[in-house]
Amino acid sequence: MATSSHAFNYQFKSPLRVAVRFLFRSRETQKERASRKDEELREVQKQLEESRSQTRQLGKQLDEQAKRIHELEQELKALREQPLRLPHDPKLPHHSFGAKMISMCCNLAVTVGFRAAERALKIFWEYLGLTAKLPVFETIRTWLMRVGIARLLLNKRKMKDGQVVWFVDHSCKVGREKVLAILGIRLEDLPPPGTPLKHEDLMTLLVAVGKDWKREDVAEQYDQLIKQMGVPLVINSDEAVELQEPALALKNGKKTVLVQTDPKHKLANIIKSVIGKDERFLEFQKRLGQTRSAIQQTELSHFTPPKQKTKARFMNLQNTIRWAAMVQWHLTNACSKARAEIEPQRMREKLGWLGSFRKDIASWQRCLDVVGATLKFINKQGLSAGASGRLKRELDNLDLCPTSREVAERTLAFIKESETKLRSLKQPDLRVPMSTEVLESVFGRYKQLERQHSHGGFTSLLASFATLLKPITPDEIKEAFEQVSTKEMKQWVKDQLGNTLQSKKNQAYAEYKFAVQT
Repeated sequence: MATSSHAFNYQFKSPLRVAVRFLFRSRETQKERASRKDEELREVQKQLEESRSQTRQLGKQLDEQAKRIHELEQELKALREQPLRLPHDPKLPHHSFGAKMISMCCNLAVTVGFRAAERALKIFWEYLGLTAKLPVFETIRTWLMRVGIARLLLNKRKMKDGQVVWFVDHSCKVGREKVLAILGIRLEDLPPPGTPLKHEDLMTLLVAVGKDWKREDVAEQYDQLIKQMGVPLVINSDEAVELQEPALALKNGKKTVLVQTDPKHKLANIIKSVIGKDERFLEFQKRLGQTRSAIQQTELSHFTPPKQKTKARFMNLQNTIRWAAMVQWHLTNACSKARAEIEPQRMREKLGWLGSFRKDIASWQRCLDVVGATLKFINKQGLSAGASGRLKRELDNLDLCPTSREVAERTLAFIKESETKLRSLKQPDLRVPMSTEVLESVFGRYKQLERQHSHGGFTSLLASFATLLKPITPDEIKEAFEQVSTKEMKQWVKDQLGNTLQSKKNQAYAEYKFAVQT
């Protein structure tokens, strides 16, 4: 049976108009929701299209990169198949090699030696598969000598302006010949305080060979150098009279040239005067020689004391004291590996005597601590107003005994005296280097360059002395070869060396051989 609308309406609590209004609102809400969903869908479709576009672009870029990689692989393959080529290095006029090759050979020779440089180049050329021509060691030697003489000439020109400090020393070998060498630096080129001098900071100004080197001979060399580049402000040397007296006679305008004593040599003399004549030290030196002879060919050979130098013994005392401290430690440590194969009785018999020198060795080490602290201070700070006061504060931090305190007092007196001389230049803010240690190390480099010939007299290789301070550049090669020819280099060697000790030896053997064969 059908139900009327009135009967249906009575089933709802709300009036009909309210229900209709609710249904209309629900329809509008659904429309808004559907509209938002449509908008979101369109946004997602737009983003999807952009992503597809980016994907197509990235795919295109990947294809291009893959193509480029393939091209590079082909180029690399082609390059690998080509023979190796050296850098562009056009030959210098009248030479078979370029400036780059010549500078490389010279620097290599200074580092490893002439024959070794030639062999090293051959090894690398074979490894690289190169067939280019290589210089022989005699050629490299000639190049280095020409550069050395050119540096001497050019350095004097560079040093004409400014306040210059000289470092003077001489070195002797077999025979009467001695080499007088002078290095220089302008005060404006000094490294900042706290930085020691390096080889690269200095320039070689003079290399001269002479016999005996009396005062007048040194004075003549000073005068010749001054005519070329002017009077120096400061001259540093050891305490050799033949070096210092001619320097004291020089004048820088109306002022006397400041002549300074190298602190390392001075401190060695202070150590010598304080402990050198002490009976305990003399006994220690005697026992060192006996011990060296007794154990150097036995199972204790690794405990052999350092070889004692007749000259400059007190400049090399640290090695001996360090050895003594090391042996004392092993004497008191029976389980040390270094004495594993040595009978305790043998150890005591040959080295036990060091126990009686324990206090002496500790005292001598404190003296050397004063020397080490002073040299470190002077090498880094140089000499300036107030240097003695600053050094005193450094030495006060050391654990001093009566003997080392005497060394410290004499050292401070030496620095104060040097300060007083410095004030005579009337430049309150002046700071000057004192140590000639950098020059002594150049002599060491020269002996390394000579190799086995360092035990004989000086050779023509002395012409290359100026090349030992810093590396040689290709530009310097071009300039040096324009300045000095091979002929001029040989003339310099002839003027400086004349008949060398080696040439005299060769002559002696040649005469003997000729006489025997005839």
